[in-house]
Amino acid sequence: MVNEILDNETLNIYPNPANNKIKINFKNQQGLSKVSILNIAGQTLVKEQINLKGESEINIENIPPGMYFMLLQDEKQQWVRKFVKQ
Repeated sequence: MVNEILDNETLNIYPNPANNKIKINFKNQQGLSKVSILNIAGQTLVKEQINLKGESEINIENIPPGMYFMLLQDEKQQWVRKFVKQ
């Protein structure tokens, strides 16, 4: 199941557009999540694991400017968010 989260109270990804780093803040979630950043062709450019509790930061300085999808996966769910790298 893939959820496009529109509720910024649950998941906040910022800044958007981003430059070198993007922050992820989950509320009311715990555990670990796999984070993948994909380009519009579906190629995975970044893969990391983060703790869902609190705020995490992903380094995106090595990817070129453009629109990307961030896929977050835990054991039960997946979430997708769009962001722009300047």
